[in-house]
Amino acid sequence: MMRVWILVGSFWIIVLAGCGPATSKAHTAAATEALHKGDFEGAIREANQALSIEPNALDAKQLKVRALIAKGEEASALDSYEALARQHGPDAPLLVELCRGILREGMKHVDDYFIRSASVKAIGEMGDKSALPILALALKDPASFVRFFATESLGEFGDAPSLRLLETTAEDQDPMVRSSAVKALSEIPAPEATAILGKFSKDSDVAVRLFALASLARRGSRDAGNELLRTARELPEPLRRFAAAAMGQAQDPVFVPTLVSLLSEKDQVTRSQSAEALGKIGDKSAFGPLAKALGDPDPGVRRSATVGLGKLHDPKAVPLLQKTLSDPDAMTRIAAAESLIQLGAPPANEIYAKALSDADYGTRHFAVGSLGRVGREEAITLLQTPFTDNTPRVRIAAVRALRDIGRRVGGEKVIPLLYRALRDPDASVRIYAAGGLGWFLLSKNPSTASLERPLPSRRS
Repeated sequence: MMRVWILVGSFWIIVLAGCGPATSKAHTAAATEALHKGDFEGAIREANQALSIEPNALDAKQLKVRALIAKGEEASALDSYEALARQHGPDAPLLVELCRGILREGMKHVDDYFIRSASVKAIGEMGDKSALPILALALKDPASFVRFFATESLGEFGDAPSLRLLETTAEDQDPMVRSSAVKALSEIPAPEATAILGKFSKDSDVAVRLFALASLARRGSRDAGNELLRTARELPEPLRRFAAAAMGQAQDPVFVPTLVSLLSEKDQVTRSQSAEALGKIGDKSAFGPLAKALGDPDPGVRRSATVGLGKLHDPKAVPLLQKTLSDPDAMTRIAAAESLIQLGAPPANEIYAKALSDADYGTRHFAVGSLGRVGREEAITLLQTPFTDNTPRVRIAAVRALRDIGRRVGGEKVIPLLYRALRDPDASVRIYAAGGLGWFLLSKNPSTASLERPLPSRRS
């Protein structure tokens, strides 16, 4: 309202004149200008002024949400978004902005590399190429894990700018980061990726070198395959685990005899990697050696053998895997349940239900990941239990598992759960939820109808 003085006879009197929508628009315009100038407080103040005059002004509500996002107040931004959605319906583009804002805020946690790592990983999972500058900066992060996950996300993008950034990681001091770059490049079919892999095949670190050779062999290079075999035979025993893993990445049956021989190594990690590699290659001749490995004294080896048998898709494995459901190791039992599902057997939900309440967080985490890999719609009900788990990493696994299931069966049933996770008390859970939800929102046919009445948030 504004005051106007008018002359009536011999007296001046005050008349209160309402400006209505015109004043609301003026405040909205001022909010827009303030937002563009980076004055987020001013933008929020002007948007509130506009809404005090015209409570249903959609543009003012949107500006307020954007200003709160820019200010880093994600909880308040979500509150304002929900108020907007209740009145006007879901606004997918605005919710995408909110998801992006949550990921950007994660990068500001300078004292917590785990949260920064979650942000760069979630960027790749969201598939948001507009965030490429964030990944470029992340490649210079002091924490190796942040750089590691940044390279993984660049592999998810796989475009020319991402390839150029991946090439720069050949100079990274940490071989773990360089190995991640090789893994990312191996999933990019472009000829430019092959050329970059050739550089990594001469890396000073044996693991990086082996994985680069495996990637080149998988692309059809016989020379790389022969070099991988020669190197594997010459390595001292503790390093043969890397050779076993690399041969699995190559996915060539020519490596099966060598991997079978490595199942007899003293090092249990080498035996485990060999069993896993045989499953990745999928050659039926590995059935006998993997079946024998089910009796290995190390639970990690038995677990890898169990997974490997499932990947062979041989019905003869069913009775062996059913027997493994009674293995003394909980994770091996879960692996058996997963492999049986892959072979068409009914799901052993009781195995998963028991594992999800296990006292060991590692077992709960493994069970959640297994449900995500299986990717069946009925797993969504089971995965609601981990959303209340006391360990954030289990909740993170649940978020990512739901995203994977939603990609296979459709997002309608997982979107409300991912949306609810935006309220999680842990920043990393919120970040992965934003990345998962953002992927559905950016897909061609996002379903946001289920967001009209959001589920209640999880309270700590």
